[in-house]
Amino acid sequence: MIQSRTAVTPSDGARSQSLLTNEEMQKAMDFIVGQQSKTAVKLDRLSENVDAIAVAQERNEKKWERTEEGIRALLSIAEIHERDRHLKR
Repeated sequence: MIQSRTAVTPSDGARSQSLLTNEEMQKAMDFIVGQQSKTAVKLDRLSENVDAIAVAQERNEKKWERTEEGIRALLSIAEIHERDRHLKR
């Protein structure tokens, strides 16, 4: 089998010293496409995680609001009891 050699030049226009065969060029392109595919999958997972964190944060904020309301209600009750105790003296 005859393999042709193709000169690959960097984007800055300088000549490259190495030559790649068509097979080597195809392997390099396959590698790049494979890496891009893996990166896309990781990015999708990361996006899903961020969405899940946002949902959890919203849920936690609502829980905190209810907790705060409960604490304020207990404080009001304590203040009423304290005031009643002072009035009975």
